[in-house]
Formats: sequence, structure tokens, C-alpha cells
Amino acid sequence: MPAPRPSEGAEAARAAALQAEFNEKKWIWVPDEKEGYLAGWVNKEEDEMGDIVMAAGGEIRRVPLYALSKMNPPKFDRVEDIADLTFLNEASVVHNLRLRVFLSIRTPLSNSTGTDAGMRTPLIYLQ
Repeated sequence: MPAPRPSEGAEAARAAALQAEFNEKKWIWVPDEKEGYLAGWVNKEEDEMGDIVMAAGGEIRRVPLYALSKMNPPKFDRVEDIADLTFLNEASVVHNLRLRVFLSIRTPLSNSTGTDAGMRTPLIYLQ
């Protein structure tokens, strides 16, 4: 039996809560050798460096500001056309693609039958 889908009202409330949390902080993508990019927010900026609070775990990292990429609001998560992103940067595109793959939303590369057009999922997304 498939899991029940949340009602439209519940989805709207969830989206509003995510947007409110997003508006409270200056959210950014932090480059990470292991994960590619991690979410965080700017806690303090001094000269060309920033103290970044990592979203997962609350660790504080001191990172050069030029290395950071701006994060898009949650309403752009899983957007089909990446040209719609407010901040079109590598980290945001990778994040969007990860969400789409993990949630099994088909990309525009799907054929008309709804199956992958002979393409396999890269191993990076299966780990």
C-alpha cells in the first residue's frame, strides 16, 4: 500500500515553514572535498573570510568568501528548468539534480514512455 500523500494544505504549510527558515539566515553552499557542496549560513564576515555554520551538525568553518555560492530559496527545489533558478551556480545545479534523482523525478532526458532513455543512473547517486 503506497504511503498517503500530504494534502495541498499540508504541503503549503511545509513550504511556508521552509521559506520562513530560509529568510532568517544568509544561506550559502560551502565547497566540501567529500560531499561536493554542503549547506550552511554566514554567521560572521571579516575582510575576505567568513565564519560559516554548517546546516548539518552546526560545525563552524572559516572559509574564504569567494569560495561560497549563494543558495536558492526552497521554492526552487526540484525545479524542472534550471534556468528558473535565482542563483545559477554549480552548487545549486548539483543540489537540484540530486533532489530530482533521489526523489525519482524524471529529468527532461526521459523519453515519452516515462522510462530513462537508455541511460543509467551514475554510481555517484546510488551511494
